[in-house]
Amino acid sequence: MSPPPTNPYDGITKADFDTLSWPQIIATIPLKECHEYAKRFAERAKELEDERKTNPARAARVLMAIASFGFHPSESDRPFHPEIIWDNRRTPLPKDFPDELITLIASLVPTAADPEFAARLGDVALIGMPKRDGALLAITIENYLASGTNLFRHAKWNDGYLRFRRAVHLIQKPSPALSSTLKVAFDRFLTDIAPSCSMLQVVQMLELYPKHLSGDPVALAGHATHHGKKAEEAKEWHLFRRLSTLHSFWLHKQNKEAEAKAALYRAAETHVSMADEAMQRPTPSPLAAADHLLRATTAHRDIEKDSLRAAELDGLRADYQRQGIRQMQWVNLAEQPDADSLRVAITTAENALRMAASDAARAAQGLPFHDALRMLALCHPPPDKERLEAIAVEELHNCVWTALIPITLLDEEGRPFVKAGSFLHSNAEGQRLIIEQRMLTWFKTYHIPETVTIFEAIRDRMNDEHNITPEHVESIIAHSSFIPNGREYLFMRGLFAGLIGDFVLAGHFLAPQLEHAIKVHLQLAGVIPTVTEASETERAADLNFLFGKKRKEIEAIFGVDETFELEALLIRRWGCHLRNYIAHGQLNPWQFYEPPGRYLWWITLRLCMFGAAPLPKPKAMSSR
Repeated sequence: MSPPPTNPYDGITKADFDTLSWPQIIATIPLKECHEYAKRFAERAKELEDERKTNPARAARVLMAIASFGFHPSESDRPFHPEIIWDNRRTPLPKDFPDELITLIASLVPTAADPEFAARLGDVALIGMPKRDGALLAITIENYLASGTNLFRHAKWNDGYLRFRRAVHLIQKPSPALSSTLKVAFDRFLTDIAPSCSMLQVVQMLELYPKHLSGDPVALAGHATHHGKKAEEAKEWHLFRRLSTLHSFWLHKQNKEAEAKAALYRAAETHVSMADEAMQRPTPSPLAAADHLLRATTAHRDIEKDSLRAAELDGLRADYQRQGIRQMQWVNLAEQPDADSLRVAITTAENALRMAASDAARAAQGLPFHDALRMLALCHPPPDKERLEAIAVEELHNCVWTALIPITLLDEEGRPFVKAGSFLHSNAEGQRLIIEQRMLTWFKTYHIPETVTIFEAIRDRMNDEHNITPEHVESIIAHSSFIPNGREYLFMRGLFAGLIGDFVLAGHFLAPQLEHAIKVHLQLAGVIPTVTEASETERAADLNFLFGKKRKEIEAIFGVDETFELEALLIRRWGCHLRNYIAHGQLNPWQFYEPPGRYLWWITLRLCMFGAAPLPKPKAMSSR
């Protein structure tokens, strides 16, 4: 993203700022908050431009830009964001200001009677300076605290908290004077402002209270207890939990270990209270209750490793999970009143897929067995990983609800199997995982059923027209570059079973042999598919390790799209997880006939016929 040009700041002097009478402009504004100042500075700049006073107008634009920065104190190294971003441009940032302008901005701080703007000017100057000015840092921190206190008095609770937070983050090695200033500001908040403040801000301020300050642990524990009782009476369990945890910390500071442990116990029990509330709703929610109890057991085990209370809650959680699974049932929205458009959309999609299957069967009609088998193996390409990723990113950026809501998958017993967080609230690594989750979900939900529908139409036609015997598969086995030496019989049994529709037998034969073949091909490429233990012993690496640590090598052998396809089918939890299900005996017989079980047979057939190297892709890849 290109920054704005730097020339608008050349030639501005302190006299140009003085011409604005900017302290007097701020004095006329009732609410002392930077965004309010930005509006007035913009108006003043327009007046000066109309009067053709170019340099003072440019100085006014600088103050307007400073006042309008997006304030994000949670990002300690980047607290200011552009006010507006459009196309490949943005409004200014402190890094766009030249050194001469940073020096000028620092010189304005002593003349700023308003602590809100003085803190902003000082912070911007500190960011632009090559070396921190200790005196300017102290003044900036004091002004942030004064501005935060003033905003609290105007019931701007969150804005006040953010100023305190930035002040705390700016302190690295506090002097005795700064520590004293900080302590006085926090104590004044707790004594004078907290009684009428939002309870959330009280909790946040108590959590922000710097641990290095020589605060009175008895008084701080008292504040935590007092506000904790209010939160408990209001059944604000998340706030009561945080206050109980703080209470425990300050009791620990007093060497009251038994009482500190009791406070942590109360914090853990808030999850149980939330579980009880979930079960007392007009329509009880056992799965929500089970989720709360999972957190409760974790919290109790953090307090005491062999907690009897955790064991008791684990039993109750398992019962709630079973209740929740029994409670869940599919709802056919197409059968609901006023669902005509949904019915039409579903019917259209079903008809399109049915026509594709019919066309596939017709294309295989009358073909010799091996020509039909070749068509079956090549009837649908692997998913296009790059395109799929682009679709996932676009959806997450365009749909706020998709990006906001975290998702949890449950297993057959109602246990949380895998979780994806909120895209909007995750860091870069978390966002990467959420994008992968959506890609894997698409593969399982759309790509596999679509592929299976098409190749099953061809397989059915082949069974109608040919009396298929094991001898039909022998030619594939005899000349396959994919099958490791000595494993031909096992592949033959699995491929033949799938060809005639016995997917239980096919799955049990092919899943372990496919894993072994992948390892053999890695070994042939010079990759050692083992893990060295700390005890200087080696063990065979499983697919989870190989796809995580040797991904580039697997992609070099099988191709990028094909590697994603194998990974999504075999090991990823948001995908089909098929290798792990089969290896641990977790599938019922009928589950081998579901699309993933059939796809396992089909992808193995493709690899056996055409080898591990990726095949050329058709121009038109499958889409959603």
